[in-house]
Amino acid sequence: MKSTLKPTLLLMCGRSAAFAVTFLIPVVLVRTFDQAAFGTYKQLFLIYGTLFSIAQFGMAESLYYFLPNNPKTAGRLGANSTLLLAILGTISAIGLTWQAHRIAGWFRNPSLEPFLPWLGGYLALTLVGATLEISMVSRKRFGLAAITMGTSEIFRAVLFVLPAFLTGELRWLFVGAMAFATIRLAVGGVFAGQEFESKFLPHARLLGKQLAYALPFQLAVIVETLQVNYHQYAVSYYFDAATFAIYAVGCLQLPASELLAAPAANVMMVRMSEELHEGHRENVLPVWEDTTRKLLLILIPLTGFLMVAAHDLIVLLFTKTYVPSVPIFVWWALTTASYAFPTDAVLRVYADTRAILGLNLVRLIFVASLIGFAISRFGLLGPVLVTLGSLLLAKSLALVRISHLISVRMRYIIDWKTAGMSLAATVLSGVVAMGVRSRFEVTPLVGLILLGSIYATCCIGMLGAWWLLKTRSIKTCAELPESSA
Repeated sequence: MKSTLKPTLLLMCGRSAAFAVTFLIPVVLVRTFDQAAFGTYKQLFLIYGTLFSIAQFGMAESLYYFLPNNPKTAGRLGANSTLLLAILGTISAIGLTWQAHRIAGWFRNPSLEPFLPWLGGYLALTLVGATLEISMVSRKRFGLAAITMGTSEIFRAVLFVLPAFLTGELRWLFVGAMAFATIRLAVGGVFAGQEFESKFLPHARLLGKQLAYALPFQLAVIVETLQVNYHQYAVSYYFDAATFAIYAVGCLQLPASELLAAPAANVMMVRMSEELHEGHRENVLPVWEDTTRKLLLILIPLTGFLMVAAHDLIVLLFTKTYVPSVPIFVWWALTTASYAFPTDAVLRVYADTRAILGLNLVRLIFVASLIGFAISRFGLLGPVLVTLGSLLLAKSLALVRISHLISVRMRYIIDWKTAGMSLAATVLSGVVAMGVRSRFEVTPLVGLILLGSIYATCCIGMLGAWWLLKTRSIKTCAELPESSA
């Protein structure tokens, strides 16, 4: 069976290069804009992120399912997705422009209104280009996808930050954003022409099949997008833009999903689809185990480091103004560990989009029913706690569903030994690192380096020793029959 490691590493390299640059966007902008303007920027891209997920109508992500299983009609499937995304992007842009005043009123922030038409144009262009890397991955062009991811995000960071930094105005950020989206769209057109040639044409019958798959999936995406972002909309409603900036920094978008979990899940989906298509259902579980084992060994220790380094990290990146964001970030970092179980990816491989919809509905109901109480009781920390609770509930139910789909008992779905050892190494490493860090009064940068060095040394040492012992034990057991003979 083919390993998921090599293509996953290729995609991780591309995303790592992208993250190294794009992570600097809010770091620069927080020093360019005042707190209220930075909060306005975060609200605008909260709207963008919500609409970008919803307006895709599942047509981009569904290519992970269709292209590996239908190589002969891949060009027509890609053309169908691109055409529908163009239509939906145009509708979204018109809606944002037409309802700009009302949307600004919902957020109680009049500063949003003049930027919403710009946001609509950017959204329309990026929606059409949403299929670019997905098509590359689905066609097993992993190296090209990695290069495209890295290059694209580097250009995005430069064209976002440079105009804003030079002028100090949010309007010029959107000028750069529109330039980036136009360039990316042109690159997508070149790739489609070379990859699919004359077969890149819409096909009505295939579109019907795509919509049949995408509709329940899109309903799930809509509900997921609402429940994932509900806490931020609630904070925007109850608090002003400056306070929202504090909360948004605390809910910092962590690299775990984009750099590690997403590439692993994408490759896992392609591998699983191939095995099922060839009738090798027994190989699905090994693919899942191979993926989750590696993610557990990385993401649990990463979660621990983010928690112990929260103060130094926030102050270094966003200045002392955002110290109130630290407690929020400590709790929010726990979401990183959940990416070790890419449950939605498995459900999508089995076309069980109704289960995804049901799980997201459970999360949305959970969050919506408790978030008001949580805010009144715990302040800005309340929405984070409610979101974490909903995530734990949904992941647990998803794992139960997956165990049924692949006909395996629940206890075999999670590698408990790997999870337990990762957690033990994380806790011990965190205690040691925090104990040493507390003895020194140093700058956040030096503190972060000190924490990271001690934490990484302890964690890698313990996990490495455990893995070595485990490997040696397996090797010894394998040699026993030969020795006995």
